[in-house]
Amino acid sequence: MDAGKNVLPTPNGREQIVGAVVEDGLTNAAPARHFNTTSRTVTARIHSDKGPEFMTATL
Repeated sequence: MDAGKNVLPTPNGREQIVGAVVEDGLTNAAPARHFNTTSRTVTARIHSDKGPEFMTATL
């Protein structure tokens, strides 16, 4: 079965994306390239998984 180009990452993939940024300290662009997505998607995953408190606390 061929998945479309706009398929969202699985829960495991989302966990790896967030972990790469939050725990490993990578920029949003690095995991975006690795997971073949955009940095905007990475930002959305971090925001949805950690909540708005996390986003304002790191600025």
